[in-house]
Amino acid sequence: MKPLLLLLILSPLPLAVSETGPCFNEAPNGASNRGCAFKRLVQSDKNLKAQLSPKTFKLWAGIRQRMCTEAYGQYKKKAIYPELIMNCSLGMNKSLLEKRRGFY
Repeated sequence: MKPLLLLLILSPLPLAVSETGPCFNEAPNGASNRGCAFKRLVQSDKNLKAQLSPKTFKLWAGIRQRMCTEAYGQYKKKAIYPELIMNCSLGMNKSLLEKRRGFY
């Protein structure tokens, strides 16, 4: 069961928000990538907060954090770790948003 969950988390998912704007017109580097990942995650969280009760969103955010931390724990001491966690969280949000919209 655990390998299946990790496989689902590590699967590439489309972004939860539009891939336009300054984050996608800049030359990529670590700092700008993290900043853009953060902006996309904040927007994705706002979308979920509008659809979920505060209690459910808080539970979701905790589960999401634990799953992403588990999936990318091997990179914890690497510079890319925060970006991996944000992108993992964004992917999980995307999946939940799509399920709530009935895309599957």
